[in-house]
Amino acid sequence: GEETMKVLTSSGYKQLSIKEKQDTFDISLNVPFMPGSCRIDLDKITKQKIDLIVQQIKSNESGLVELEVMTAFSPEGHEAKNKQLAMKRADAFAELLRPHLSEITATPNYIQHTWQDVADKLRAEGHTSLASTMDTIIAEANDRPNYAYNKIRTLPEYTYIKTQILQDFRYTVCRFKLIKLELSDTAR
Repeated sequence: GEETMKVLTSSGYKQLSIKEKQDTFDISLNVPFMPGSCRIDLDKITKQKIDLIVQQIKSNESGLVELEVMTAFSPEGHEAKNKQLAMKRADAFAELLRPHLSEITATPNYIQHTWQDVADKLRAEGHTSLASTMDTIIAEANDRPNYAYNKIRTLPEYTYIKTQILQDFRYTVCRFKLIKLELSDTAR
């Protein structure tokens, strides 16, 4: 938006225009959190990506940085715990950047994937029989907590589901909004 303000200069008061410039960019960063943890394990690749993020933000000479941390969870977790964990992870990520940036606010967000999402992914990858088995289990669950998980983890294919499918439903995406106030003389 554009607003004006009176500013005292060496030649008296001047009416200046304030223009808020916002740049938004997405960085998909798979932050290596241990399951159930908000502690960031800084491996070499993550450290390089974080350095790149800091460099990108600093190059824009922005005064304010808004950070949205979107954390996605696979369906075997409890939604209330995952929501709380998403908030802690957003804070942990903001704290990691804070020494490099003057002002940063972190907004946590989360996606709780469902077993239906897993069945749909299996179906899309050509595992129609397994997807149909999961559809049946999901229908039997009838909103009973943990019913589907307890049944699905007994399937002979569960190791495949856990190692090849569920990992795609665990990720962290960071979106940064860079806000810079530009002052210009309105009396042109």
